[in-house]
Amino acid sequence: MKNPLIEVGQIAGDCIDYGDPKPGLHYQLVTVTHDYTCIHDPRRDESGIHDTDPSSYSMTGSEVEAIININSHLIDLHHKLAEFLENIENETVSKIQQTLGVKSGDLASHFFSDDSWKFQIEQTIGEKMAQYGIREFENMREPSVTPTQRVAPPGLG
Repeated sequence: MKNPLIEVGQIAGDCIDYGDPKPGLHYQLVTVTHDYTCIHDPRRDESGIHDTDPSSYSMTGSEVEAIININSHLIDLHHKLAEFLENIENETVSKIQQTLGVKSGDLASHFFSDDSWKFQIEQTIGEKMAQYGIREFENMREPSVTPTQRVAPPGLG
């Protein structure tokens, strides 16, 4: 069985029917590339509508469920990270304002109206965690190497 191409893909929350995605958000998830199509839910065909057999993507049922579970955790991570960033922003702004005796939040409201910096952090961390998930997934698919199968590099054995 040929291993499928597993990559990180950015998927819109509107397209996800597992985990707890939010419409309008984008998530860095583990995806399967099949016939040049990025598939975030390998339980479905390329259209994302019809159920398909895992063997269509050279995968087993347990491998498909592993990807769905990993992606559900990545969606949860995204939400927790967004909440953390919002809280830390508010807490730090408040402390700066208190320190300086700022009476109005007008400047902070204007200064932080662009959330692109948060999206960049969420994307970077989400991508790194998805890459880690892929690495562990690929290790799971590899045949186990027992200590007796290991060969020492030349000159060290």
